[in-house]
Amino acid sequence: PPPPPPPTPTPSSNRRQRQMCIRDSHSSNAPWIASPVWHLVHGLALLGSDRGDFFLQPGVDRLSDEDHRLLSVLAEKFDIETELRVRNTVRCAVNDSPQRLLERLISVVSLNISEIEAGLPNEKAVIPSRASACFELRLPYGLDPKVAVTALEQRLQTKGPEGMTVHIEDAFPAAKFTMTQLGVQALLRAYHTLGVKPHIWPLCPGAAPAYAFQRIGTNLVMGGLGEGGNAHGINEYATLGGMKRFTHSLCLWLHACAQEPEQGERETEVVWANSGNIEKRDT
Repeated sequence: PPPPPPPTPTPSSNRRQRQMCIRDSHSSNAPWIASPVWHLVHGLALLGSDRGDFFLQPGVDRLSDEDHRLLSVLAEKFDIETELRVRNTVRCAVNDSPQRLLERLISVVSLNISEIEAGLPNEKAVIPSRASACFELRLPYGLDPKVAVTALEQRLQTKGPEGMTVHIEDAFPAAKFTMTQLGVQALLRAYHTLGVKPHIWPLCPGAAPAYAFQRIGTNLVMGGLGEGGNAHGINEYATLGGMKRFTHSLCLWLHACAQEPEQGERETEVVWANSGNIEKRDT
């Protein structure tokens, strides 16, 4: 039979191949040959704390009054132990009250290192020819990504070790909608129709280029009652029952949206909801 086709190259395998083209050195040369790994470690240490806080923080409270109100309601019955268990961990980076933890989650500029690579597997007593790291910055709403990227590059250029380069794959600002925007109250009514009292988060700490849609429409609202877990990890899943419920909630949501008046004719009453109560407040 013919030989199997070669594996499809990946960014990781491409890096490995490039490393193999440049020979590593024996570690006995360490006193007079600099290690790219040490340069990488010291460069990364300049960018963030051991808690993952980026060195550049907003310095002012960027959360709106509505954000603080929603967080206050959410914190009343917030179960941090459940949240940690869902996220496959046992403790937070800091010890604080539920509301302060929630505020930190959506307001801190965080630096996460997702991959560090150097040398080849099982190599011992060598100075790798190169080292690399993959990381991402998550920015709170209102912070220009160009400001963060420029600050990062300048810090490495002025204080970092020689020979470091930064490759930016993508950069985009945070996007946001408020409780009063078209479609939000319709979404809540769809949830209530299905007997669900939602936990309302002012911002999602995930990342997606939602700003691209907000530039071409008046609103961007995301929602729906599905069920899944292990996002971006091993055995990420979505259940069939969750998909059925999601479809049902989406139909109810779209129907409720069609019943809403135009933006200028809308009522000022807004429903605030959490897992324990539903109340109405004037905006």
